[in-house]
Amino acid sequence: VIKNSRPERIGFYVSLLFGGMGFAYLSSDRLFLSSWVDWMSVVVLILSLCSAWVYSVHMNDLADISIDTISNPTRPLIQGSLTARDMQESAHILLASALLGSFAAGYFPFFMTVLFLSTYHIYSTPPLRLKCVPILSSFLISVAVLATVLSGYFFISPDKNFHMFPISLAVGIMVVFTLAANVRDVKEVDFKLVK
Repeated sequence: VIKNSRPERIGFYVSLLFGGMGFAYLSSDRLFLSSWVDWMSVVVLILSLCSAWVYSVHMNDLADISIDTISNPTRPLIQGSLTARDMQESAHILLASALLGSFAAGYFPFFMTVLFLSTYHIYSTPPLRLKCVPILSSFLISVAVLATVLSGYFFISPDKNFHMFPISLAVGIMVVFTLAANVRDVKEVDFKLVK
C-alpha cells in the first residue's frame, strides 16, 4: 500500500495544502499555530489528505485492473502482492481516516475533503470515469487542486467566508491546471482505442 501511494503526488498535494495555509496565515492576524493543539490539528489534516489521496489511488487501481495489466504491470493488484479484497478493505479504512480526520480539523476542511474525494471518484471510477476525456479530466484535477488549497486556507483563516479567498487566484488555479498537458493517462486512452 505504501509503495503504491505515489509519494511524489502526496508531496504535491501536501505542498498545495501548505500553500493555502501560508496564504491565510500571511493574510490574517497570525494568531494561529500558537499552541500544540494547532500543530496537532495540522498533522491530523495532513494525514487526512494523505488518506484521501491513497484511497483515490486504490479506487483507481480497482477500476483499471484490465488496463494496468498492459500499461502499469508493477501495480500491486497486477503483481499479486495485494488482492482486490485487500485493497477494498484498505480503501475503507483510508476513507474513514480521511473523513474523520478532516472533520476533526473543521467543517471547511471536511467539506473540501469530500469535494476532493468526489472529484477523484468521478475522474477515475465507473460509471463516469472521465479520466480519458481530454480537457474535462484536467478540469477535474484542477477542482481537486483548488479544494486542497482552500482546505488549507480555511483551516487557518479566522474568517470562514468564501469571499475572503481571491477569486482571481481561484480562477488562475483552475485555468492553469485545466490547460496543463493531460498526459498522465495517455496509456489508458491508447489501450481503450486499441481494445
